[in-house]
Amino acid sequence: MKNVRKIALLALLAFAVPLHAHARENAAALSPSEQLELISSWEGRWQVAETPALEIVFE
Repeated sequence: MKNVRKIALLALLAFAVPLHAHARENAAALSPSEQLELISSWEGRWQVAETPALEIVFE
């Protein structure tokens, strides 16, 4: 179970780091409500391409 958690965390970081860099570049262009709307649009199930057994769920 620990390995699954580690893989999930690494996958989430791999997904989030590029988004964070992009968000920093565009942060001044978005209001807080627009930022929340953007994050809310991620809701759903995301399959990690490199590891088909891993799925990230945003609710």
